[in-house]
Amino acid sequence: MQALPSEERLVNLALAFLSAKRPLTAQDIQFNSQIGYDQDAHEAAFKKMFFRDKQELAQAGIIITTRADNTYALDDNASYVSDLDLDPLEIASVRAIAYSLMDDPNFPLAHDLRFALAKLTSSLAKPLSSQEEEEIIWGEDGDPFELDMSRDSELEKAQADKKDTGAQDKNLLLVQKAVEDRKFLKFDYTNASGKNSTKQVEPLATFSTAGRWYLLARDSSKDDLRVFRNDRMTFLRQVNTRAKADFTPVSFDVRDYIGLPFMYGDESFEARIKISAQNSWRLAGLTKHKGELHAKGDDFIWTIEVKDSHEFIRFILAQEFDLEILEPQELKELYIEKIKEVYKLHG
Repeated sequence: MQALPSEERLVNLALAFLSAKRPLTAQDIQFNSQIGYDQDAHEAAFKKMFFRDKQELAQAGIIITTRADNTYALDDNASYVSDLDLDPLEIASVRAIAYSLMDDPNFPLAHDLRFALAKLTSSLAKPLSSQEEEEIIWGEDGDPFELDMSRDSELEKAQADKKDTGAQDKNLLLVQKAVEDRKFLKFDYTNASGKNSTKQVEPLATFSTAGRWYLLARDSSKDDLRVFRNDRMTFLRQVNTRAKADFTPVSFDVRDYIGLPFMYGDESFEARIKISAQNSWRLAGLTKHKGELHAKGDDFIWTIEVKDSHEFIRFILAQEFDLEILEPQELKELYIEKIKEVYKLHG
C-alpha cells in the first residue's frame, strides 16, 4: 500500500492516537491501513516519515511522546485536545496572553490563533466587571495588554485575517500565471527585517517548503536570482505584456533554491551545530542535505548558512532532540533569550 497524501495521513494519525486505548508500537502505526503509511517501506524510511508527521502534529498542538519501551502515546497534558470549561476571567487571561503572541512577528500561528480567539470571545457568557477586567489588562509591572473585550471587534479581526489569506492565494495564482506566460511582475516587498521596497522581476519558478510558497525570480535592479516569500508581497501586478522571447534565457535548477525555513532572508552568517552520535540517523531528515557535515569524535558538526536568525531558532526549538549551537555567540544568546520567553509564558 502506497502512502496517502500527507494532509490526509496527518488527520488519520491524530485520530488514531486520540482513539487509542493503549500506547502504539511502530508496527501498529505503519501497518494500520486507516492511517495511510506505505506498508512496504523499510523501517528507517517509515520512521523518518513518522518523525516529520509528529513534528507537524506538534505544531498543531497534538504532542506524541516516545515512551521508555519505544512505544508512542498522546501527551494529554501537553496537547490541546480536551474540552475546556473556562469562566470569563480565565477566558480574558487567555486572550491577554494570546494578544501578546499575535503582536510577535516571529510567532508562526498568528492566523490560527486569531480564529481561536474569535471562538473564545463568542463563548464569553457574561461581561467582566470593571475590577476584573482591570486585573487582567494590567500585569504585575503595570504594563497594559490593550485587551479589547468587544466580540464584534474580535470577529472583524478574524474576518480581516481570513481576507488577507485569500489575498495571498490570489497573489500565488497571479505569480504562477506570470511564470507560465513569462510576464514581468512588480510588487512591494517587506523583507525579514521589516524593510519595504518595490521590486520588478522576471518570474522563473514557484516552490513550496515548510508550508510557505516562494517565487524564484531575476531581480531587474540587481541582475541576479532572488527568492521572494509569497506572503511578503503586496500590490502585485504585471507591468507589461511582453512575449516569452523578450526574456533573457536563464539556466537554473529550482532544487538548488529550495532550502530550510531559515535560509531565506537578508542576514547571512554561518552557524555551527553539534549533533550527538546517537541522533546520527536523523541527520538526513534534519539537514535536508543542506550545509556541510563533519564528524568530530563521536559527534557531528553541521555548518549551515543562516539568513533569518529568528526562523533558525524556531527550527532548533521544533526538534524533539537536543541540538547544541556552537557559534556564533549572538545566535546562542538569542536561543537563550527565546527559551526564557517560553519559560516566562508557560512557567
